[in-house]
Amino acid sequence: MITTTEAFKQAIKANVVKARARVVFNYATPLTIGQEKIININVMQRGEIALGCLQDDKINLELKADALTSEQYGQEVTVKVYLGCVVNSVNEFVCIGTFKPTRWQKSDYILSLELGSNIPTKNIAEILAAQNMLLSEYIVSAISKLMGETITIGSIVDGTLDSAYLYYKTVKEQLKAFAFATGGIIRYRENLELVPYKFGTSVATYKEGPNEMILDKSGNSTDLVTTKTNYRLVRSVFTKEEDTTLYSATNVRATEDYIPYEFSFNSPGLVKYFNFKKYSYFSALKYGLFGGSISLGSGYGDVTSYIDFSIVGTKILSTAIATVDDTVTYLSNPYIQASSQVNAHSLDIYNGEKYSFKGRIDPSLQIGDTITIYDVGDMLVTSLNYKFDGGLTGTIEGILIEQNTYDYVEYLDGTWYANGTKVLRA
Repeated sequence: MITTTEAFKQAIKANVVKARARVVFNYATPLTIGQEKIININVMQRGEIALGCLQDDKINLELKADALTSEQYGQEVTVKVYLGCVVNSVNEFVCIGTFKPTRWQKSDYILSLELGSNIPTKNIAEILAAQNMLLSEYIVSAISKLMGETITIGSIVDGTLDSAYLYYKTVKEQLKAFAFATGGIIRYRENLELVPYKFGTSVATYKEGPNEMILDKSGNSTDLVTTKTNYRLVRSVFTKEEDTTLYSATNVRATEDYIPYEFSFNSPGLVKYFNFKKYSYFSALKYGLFGGSISLGSGYGDVTSYIDFSIVGTKILSTAIATVDDTVTYLSNPYIQASSQVNAHSLDIYNGEKYSFKGRIDPSLQIGDTITIYDVGDMLVTSLNYKFDGGLTGTIEGILIEQNTYDYVEYLDGTWYANGTKVLRA
């Protein structure tokens, strides 16, 4: 939950809440759009149901048409969205995220923007290999290399990697893998952060009734998180196949003008050398783990040549280490390489039920928070979908672990026991 004052916590739950919003466009000189220019803000924030996730955000923003000048309209810019309420006659805000515009639309009266996650979706061109390195340290290095940013890391699952590579094709896929391996959620609020994505200490209690946070009757959805209960997390290793053909091409046209040619590997590989069947010229070679580009030239004046070549290198594979058992669904990740990492993860999230309710929204609530549904149980928040239009209401979804009543409960070595039997949560 985003840190707020105690007065804010009380004000946002009051019978009458004076909700407030502002939006900051980070041009060279930042521009703040205040309440008087905002028509409404639709917020959709979602975390995948898994051991960890990369938070996926989407904001639909409607402003009065004169909120931006024609020069500001359509520019590449990051946008910060703030929501809050009046606290003791003063506006108090929380930043719910940093976004990038994915669509602009303007009429005579309304300026509409669709804002998406600030996480890049581009292909990875860099190679970052390491050995005997903490996963958390590797993540910091990778974020710096891929995004040119720093990341704040909380108390996630960590471990020493025997070897590591940027194993995925896109930045987004790579960050998802880091989140899964650490049991964390990666999100971009005011800065990039990686924090635990699991049941924790409840940050708030939601109750149904007059003047309570739950507006409509809540209930379980009919879909379980999963229909299988026999899951096992296993460790993985990176293996290599040396001197393997990563790519081959025939009859590639080349002239004296050095025609650019792009190549893509089916699986990650480290290039060692190019094997040309006949002499050729090339330049501007760039490559990463999944491919790259090369400019090919004939070397014969204005004569056109057709070239055959192959790329030889080291193919990198991620292999899960597990005993074959058809009754078990194995979960693996290339960055879970030690038994200590496996043991530190909790599969609780796979053993609950989906749960949702409509209610008043506290904008300081975040994906990954644990909340208590009064007289029902604890819920890990996995989705927030709400609207600001002078008020703040919407739907909160998550994974529910129901409350149980036991004669005897104890907590030993990080595990709950009820009546002598291990349980998910007491």
